[in-house]
Amino acid sequence: MRIHVGCELSFEFPQTTPMIATLNVHFSRVSELERPDYLITNPSVPIEGYRDSFGNWCSWEPGAKPCQDRLDCCCKAAKLLILFAPTGRS
Repeated sequence: MRIHVGCELSFEFPQTTPMIATLNVHFSRVSELERPDYLITNPSVPIEGYRDSFGNWCSWEPGAKPCQDRLDCCCKAAKLLILFAPTGRS
């Protein structure tokens, strides 16, 4: 099974505003990605990546106004977890 993962976020700030984005796939699932999950910005701005104390990949952006962030990737699902919500009926 393939799962398409992605997002597109648009921001409009009155002035240039730095941001920290945590949009990437968790490092424990990187081996399942078919291609890297690069964060793309429009307009293009330099992005500095780092890991936070929880192991999440963070992207620091100096900011632009307006700004659009996009992340797009596909991963192979080794396991499928299905959760059922209780209905309250017995």
